[in-house]
Amino acid sequence: MKKIGIFYGSTTGTTESVAEQIASHLGVGSSEVYNVGNTDAKVAEEYELLILGSSTWGSGELQDDWYDFLEQLAGKNLSGKKIALFGCGDAMSFGSTFCDAVGIIYEKLQGTGATFIGTADPSDYTYDASTAEIDGQLVGLLIDENNEADKTELRIQNWKFNTLIMDSCILSGDMKIFVHHIYELQKGIRYMALCTIDKTDESFAIQRLEKSGLEYEICPINAHRLNLFFGKKECINIVRLICNRPLNLLTPEEDFILGTMLGYDVCQQCERYNHRKTLIQSA
Repeated sequence: MKKIGIFYGSTTGTTESVAEQIASHLGVGSSEVYNVGNTDAKVAEEYELLILGSSTWGSGELQDDWYDFLEQLAGKNLSGKKIALFGCGDAMSFGSTFCDAVGIIYEKLQGTGATFIGTADPSDYTYDASTAEIDGQLVGLLIDENNEADKTELRIQNWKFNTLIMDSCILSGDMKIFVHHIYELQKGIRYMALCTIDKTDESFAIQRLEKSGLEYEICPINAHRLNLFFGKKECINIVRLICNRPLNLLTPEEDFILGTMLGYDVCQQCERYNHRKTLIQSA
């Protein structure tokens, strides 16, 4: 079963553009992004995580293409799947029905057995009312390209990292550690990280690192696995100098430098260095 499918309804192209931005952030290919106006809802059964997006029209109504698709989707058993919602609206001109389409989709799919993820904090928005706000939380990501286009990129990034990825099972254990290390780097908790990941996750990892502005160096292990170093430029430059061979072939000095940059316990690194030097001298 495929991991992520993105389904959108768009009249002017705004929601389509947001869907493409979300896909880019998640490393989802264009073939997994669907316009509900020409897609059978049966396609949604192929995915573990459904990301559904609609603009809001009239007095808080769905985008036209969503009506038939939503009826089909609501009739399916989506148990075991996860759903994340996003929508586009205009909080200034339509503040009393801001992104109501998100709330409509949420309510319509309540009986499908799916689990909803990807809530957002309403304090980041200014509107009068929205059916997308339930119990003090927004049930999805709301985008206002008309009035707050400058916030769109950051809202997508925060939504993806803080709730979408960490709340879902779309990532392997290796990649959940990877995104957590990015969080630590951005918070200044560490200077460099090392993750051993599958080759199949390489594209997603590189895209995420480049969007985060982090330096990285890839060191293949075999045809299926690789070591991915990422973090501060100064540290990665050292990695490029010394990690040109398998890590078990590093000199004791190189091993000590690498472990220290990765934030390992300094005393343990000293003991490891002494042990390795002793072995070499007694050989």
